[in-house]
Amino acid sequence: MKSYLKIFARMSQEIGQAHREKERADEWTAGMVLDETKDLPHKAVLQIREALACLQISRRVLEGGPRKQIGTLQHEMENHPGLPTLRIDRVEMTGQRLLCLGLADAGALERVSTSLWNGGFAGMLDYFDVRVGSIIELTRDMEKKVEMLNHATEQGEMRLVVKENRNGNLLVEFSRLTTAWLEFLQDFHALCILAAELWYELAGHGSLVAVQDRSEKTSLQ
Repeated sequence: MKSYLKIFARMSQEIGQAHREKERADEWTAGMVLDETKDLPHKAVLQIREALACLQISRRVLEGGPRKQIGTLQHEMENHPGLPTLRIDRVEMTGQRLLCLGLADAGALERVSTSLWNGGFAGMLDYFDVRVGSIIELTRDMEKKVEMLNHATEQGEMRLVVKENRNGNLLVEFSRLTTAWLEFLQDFHALCILAAELWYELAGHGSLVAVQDRSEKTSLQ
């Protein structure tokens, strides 16, 4: 189990880093629009270049991090007992308990549970590998659109591109990438909390739900 904890912890770090870089890109893009409104086109050009750099870092972290960790988990699953032996038949029941406590999103729990039911631990890993791959491709799309906006930014017209929905408007790519990230983060959290609860049950370490119940009873006394 220690190896799984280590791998999931590393994945969590890398996913967090990639997402922070994506959010930094959002901040630079917003700053670029604001600088244009202040008649500072040269500063706006620097902003969009920073946004592009952050998107590239985000994509590279995903390519070299979580995808590599997923491969490691698949290898571990083939060679060592542990997390993949969790009782899949208890996934739905356990997920409902976690949902009642507000420990995970309902849609995310359903998606993760479905991937476990349909393909076991291997199916769940495949599901997340596809999701990471999708975010990588959407990030590439966003990079291309930001690169295309360099000229508009140099001419001080970036704000008009967005405001008047001109050719080069990046709101579609931005929205797709943001939506994919939000759903992925919910799914990854649901997986981690669900796997932890199932492991506690399997190893005889109690339950997160039971701990919460004890805490609430103690606070009422």
